[in-house]
Amino acid sequence: MHRNLDYSRTQLRSRVYVTEVGITVESEIPSLALLRGSYDKKNTNIEKGRFVCNISKGYGDIFSLTLNMEYKVGGLSVIDGTTVNTTTYKIID
Repeated sequence: MHRNLDYSRTQLRSRVYVTEVGITVESEIPSLALLRGSYDKKNTNIEKGRFVCNISKGYGDIFSLTLNMEYKVGGLSVIDGTTVNTTTYKIID
């Protein structure tokens, strides 16, 4: 689900790259094609799979990414001023 559109029955894929300095999301969802940010270290907890990043490429001001590897699900929220768009997804190895 992204911006109130359900993509669960499509074959659209995304890749998430987690590095020491930040995160890059490359997606086949048109409005989420490329999102890149550097960690807000104060609000990021890598061990728990919770990341907060200041956006350097893409729309919005900050984004929050949650990865739950145990249940193979996650969420991505992009905050732009007072507007929040959340995407939920299933993790495929």
